[in-house]
Amino acid sequence: MSQLPPPSAEQIRQSLLLIRSSNPLERMRAIEMLSAVRDDPRVVQVFEHLYREDTDPRVREAARKAMQSAEASVPAPGTDEAPPLPGRARTPAATNGLPPMPGRASTRPAQQRPVPAPQARRRRPAARRGMFLLNPANARLVAKEMKRAARRKQDGRSALLLAMAFFPVIGLLWGIVAPDWYTWLLLERDGQETIGEVIEGQASSEDHYSLLYRFPIGPADGALTYTNHQQVTRPTYEGFTSGTPITVTYLPDDPAVSRLDTANPAHEQRNRLTIAAAGLTGITVLVLLLGSLQRSRPYLLRGGWRLLKGQLVACQGRLDDDGDYKLALRYRFRTPSGRVITGQIRQIRNDLKGRALPRPGTPLAVYYRNVKTHRLL
Repeated sequence: MSQLPPPSAEQIRQSLLLIRSSNPLERMRAIEMLSAVRDDPRVVQVFEHLYREDTDPRVREAARKAMQSAEASVPAPGTDEAPPLPGRARTPAATNGLPPMPGRASTRPAQQRPVPAPQARRRRPAARRGMFLLNPANARLVAKEMKRAARRKQDGRSALLLAMAFFPVIGLLWGIVAPDWYTWLLLERDGQETIGEVIEGQASSEDHYSLLYRFPIGPADGALTYTNHQQVTRPTYEGFTSGTPITVTYLPDDPAVSRLDTANPAHEQRNRLTIAAAGLTGITVLVLLLGSLQRSRPYLLRGGWRLLKGQLVACQGRLDDDGDYKLALRYRFRTPSGRVITGQIRQIRNDLKGRALPRPGTPLAVYYRNVKTHRLL
């Protein structure tokens, strides 16, 4: 196919609609539009599906040509040959489960190569499940580090649940002290002082003492009198008798809200509850922060290394002249800073001869230290 400019988002959306069309010409047009972004493994999977499943031979041929034009460094799934390594002769290749494409070169004589019928289909081998390791010797290391990371996330989840359990207690404490502090603030800001008198003292058997008092507001000839009571200490209770003058602070807009100019034991209890509420709030915020960091940040290993999850983009395997099965991978992963890094690597994997290769999107393990220092496990 000819080189096409990258399609716009609207063109991609239109091409995905055309692929579902019952008209073969429209499906071929969709393949041509998507050929400009065939490096995307998802687009390659669309081509593979059309090549295997479409009932029109023209559409299958267009899908085959689109896959043949994919990047040659590490072919996308669907090709049946890998690029030759330097100094090596090209040998038959094994793909990740696709049937052979008609029209491609083969080392066997032409008369011995079977030509599948247009409707013939092959059962795709089962895809490998779980994380794929380029070097199986790293399986123990990866399992160990993933277990630590999972335990770290579990600790973070437990911390979040613990912090959530504190919320009702914190709400109750602040609900108790907040009204008292609000009244204190109003009296400090808007309160007016006047001289009242003690009506009587009241004592309970539980060492609870209070004074009942009254105070006038307004002109002397038409003053209104308000009464109230307040808890006091035992020395204050014993030092005041009925009729003793006392200073009262009240709110002009609401004279029912008032207080005596003397120590109030209830304020000491309010202060203790406030310290408890503030301390528990601080602890809860700290636990929430630590729990969130444990769940979101990658597990830090020795020397600043981190174990990150990557993703397989393309995979190809073939036999070389020595009989070794060489695997070529293209992969990508996202760094903790959000940058996406792609790479290519080759590895001898004789244990994969005749087996299904991992599909695009298979998770991979990446040892990461910085942008320039990382390796695929």
